Parts: sequence; C-alpha cells; structure tokens
Amino acid sequence: MKHANECQSVEYGIIIPEVLILASKFDLACDYVVAHLRRRNALYFRLNTEDFDRFAIVAFPDEAKVLLRTENLEIHLEQPPLKAIYFWRGVYPREAFTPQHSTNEQLIRSHRSVFMRSFMAFDSCLWVNHPVATYKAEHKALQLVAARAAGLEVPRTVITNHASGIRAAAQGDATVAIKGLDTVLVRQGNVETFGYTTLLETALAEQAHLSSAPLVAQQALTNKLDLRVTVVGNEVFCSSVNRAGHPIEGDWRLAKSEAEFPPFDLPQDIAIKCSNLIESLGLTFGAIDLAIQDQKYYFLEVNPTGEWAWLVDQSNLPIDKAIADKLLEGH
Repeated sequence: MKHANECQSVEYGIIIPEVLILASKFDLACDYVVAHLRRRNALYFRLNTEDFDRFAIVAFPDEAKVLLRTENLEIHLEQPPLKAIYFWRGVYPREAFTPQHSTNEQLIRSHRSVFMRSFMAFDSCLWVNHPVATYKAEHKALQLVAARAAGLEVPRTVITNHASGIRAAAQGDATVAIKGLDTVLVRQGNVETFGYTTLLETALAEQAHLSSAPLVAQQALTNKLDLRVTVVGNEVFCSSVNRAGHPIEGDWRLAKSEAEFPPFDLPQDIAIKCSNLIESLGLTFGAIDLAIQDQKYYFLEVNPTGEWAWLVDQSNLPIDKAIADKLLEGH
C-alpha cells in the first residue's frame, strides 16, 4: 500500500474520483479504510497535507471544483461524480502556532489546514465527518444536551470556576471528576502534555484556585465498567475496557497500554440511543465513551474524530469496513 497521496495505482492520465480522503500521512487509521477501497477497486484519492508540494493546485470554490496536477497525472475533484469525503482531521490545527515552528512554517501549516476545510464547498457529498458538525460535536456542553435528548443517562455535570460549582457537581460525594472544557493539550518547551479526567477528593478540589478559567466538574463514577462505542451510520460497535479482566478506576486512557478491549454486547435500546445521538449531532462517525455503574449506562463524551484502528486489531470489530461501505454508499 502506498503511504502517500494515492488514487488507486494510477500514475498517468486523468482521474475523477468518487471518494476523497483528506488526511495526514500520519493518520494510520486511514490506511485501514484505504485497504478496503483498494480491494474493491474503488476510485478514490487520498490527499495528505504533507504532500501539497507534489501538486499544482487550482481550485474554483464557487463551482466546487479542484484540479490537482503533477507532470503525468491530473486529479479532477468535482461533484458529481465525487460522492463522499473522509475528513480525518481536527477542526483547528492546534499544533500549527507553536514556538518550535518558524514563522513561515506556522503560516504554511495554518493555510494548508484551511485549504482542507475549504472542501466544505462540496456540499452535496457525504462527509465523515463534516467540519462544522465536528466543531459543534467537540463541545462538551452541547454533547451532554444532545445525549440527554437522545435518552442517555448523563452524570451530574457543572461547568464552573468556583468551589460552589464543585460542590454542586459532587452533591456530598467524597470524590468528584475534573476534566477540561476542551481538549487539554499544552506544550512545556518541546514536550507535549495531554490532560486526562482526574478523580479528586471533593474537599481538595474546592480549595483549588479556579477563577482564572472554567473547568468541568462531574459526578464521579466509581466501581464502573467503561465501554467504547463506535458508531458508523446505523452500525454500532462496542467493546468493554478492562485490565486483566477487571474494570479500570478513573480515566482508562491512562492505562491504555495495559488495557484489553473485548467485544461487548450492547443492549439494543442503548445502541439505538447512541446511533440517534450521532445523527442528532450531524455526524456520520462518532466514538462514544459510556460507563456502567449499578446497571445504569452513563454517557461520558463523544469524540467525532476518535481513534478506532486499535479496536479493529484487538477486538476484531470491522469498523474499517463499515467506514469504507459508508463512503462507497455516499449517503
């Protein structure tokens, strides 16, 4: 499999793809989808941001047409026949404006990202997922509203910058869950730091200096079993998360290297609610985190660009096939 810009194995002539993949060469999950498309002889094109220099790019946004040209190959992107776009990038390039990049590199990275999003002019295509829907679905407050509307149980949640908000979330519990209102991704020098959900003693959390920025305080779910639910259109895949056969306390991502993900038989009513949630958010794909406590299924969050490739390998869940099927279906 070629790990660069691809359009079947064609290297000469004019290609008019039906499926467009907007990605990075480091988006290894895309390789899984590409493998299915290649096996079916689907006409697709993968555009990686790192390889822009390979092409002369001429775009006509008001006509929803893009021409990519090399010395021997032309790729014509227009709708129709383009019917689906797999957009596997974050809405904002969080890594673009960082000190380790020169001013020129920052400009290049930001404009490449904006160009990728300019494909939103292709408004009759199926998107997995559309950037606007991704932006909306990434917001934790909107996720919780949508999850409750879909019929899912939601833990007590407060967005706050004050001890009174911590108390409101805990409601007398000795422990409270603290998480960022957005993805916590910061740099300390050249070291990238990621923030996870943290279980704190409520009394200790109340003493923290919070006024500078809001955070999410949430009912702490202890003695729970984590579930990872992946939705692709109407298909719902689920695995539980454990370590040596036992549930993981706190944020399971801190123990991901030791975690196991056996397939889990999700009750049909919960699966339908998860599918309805993804549809209500305008998404085609979504990775949902649930937790079971006292036989209740609680919604924690949804990630519209959540990782899934490891579930294909470890849980034998055919998520890659489902995504390829959806792209070829085109609606």
